[in-house]
Amino acid sequence: MIQPYPKSVTRRPVGPARLRPSCLRASVPSCLRHSSAFTLIELLVVIGIIALLAGIILVAVSRARGHASTARVMADLQAISTALEAYKSDFGDYPASLSTVPACSGGQMLAWAMVGPYNVVKGTNMATDGKDGPGFRAVAPGAAARGSVYGPYLEADKFLLPDGAGSYFLKDTFDQPILYFRRVAKPASNAPLDLYRVTDNDTVGTTPLNRANSTATARFDAMAQREKVTGPFLLWSAGLDGIFGPENPNDAATGPTQVKSCDDVLLSGGQ
Repeated sequence: MIQPYPKSVTRRPVGPARLRPSCLRASVPSCLRHSSAFTLIELLVVIGIIALLAGIILVAVSRARGHASTARVMADLQAISTALEAYKSDFGDYPASLSTVPACSGGQMLAWAMVGPYNVVKGTNMATDGKDGPGFRAVAPGAAARGSVYGPYLEADKFLLPDGAGSYFLKDTFDQPILYFRRVAKPASNAPLDLYRVTDNDTVGTTPLNRANSTATARFDAMAQREKVTGPFLLWSAGLDGIFGPENPNDAATGPTQVKSCDDVLLSGGQ
């Protein structure tokens, strides 16, 4: 006869239920255990990835801003080009880019033709060009201004930039003077230095295109060839850095890179 367990004896369950949690942890290999904290190496890897992504984003943002600035400048040059076509419709040709009476450069001549040579501020003496404020009347040599009013072909408040000596330039998005070159009547060839006179904008402050700068011709030639300019006129913005042309385009090692990365904006227009 089988004797029952005494009441004082407690039966213990067999199998997994008998294993305590401490036993389970001890039985798991150390390589499979997980910790809620990052190790130093993991933190360094995460920081490195974040820094790399931040660098990529900054470069992309900078490039996008550069493209946006170039687009704004080009839009302004297109507006000036359209205004020059209106001027040509009235006078039969584009304005010259060099004048001896009065002595002024291409950029100044452009402002005169687009807005008016004198009295661009209303209420000033209108006897000079026959028009109070922007615009002008035709002036015959030795005669008073009379006849029809021409212009302004551009909005004076948006485009005029005083030169500090009583005259004006047209300005770009960055409030820098825009250069203007008129193609010569009978060029010796289609090379940029034959099509346009670099010296037509000598009086634009201390621009590197001033004939006093030894690299003026090289700067002009390099940028004109990059943009393949051949039109009846050339408009030139120095871009965000305010410097016309690359610093040293003739440098054998860095010249080509300087020309390629130069942020200047050129527009060769006309028909």
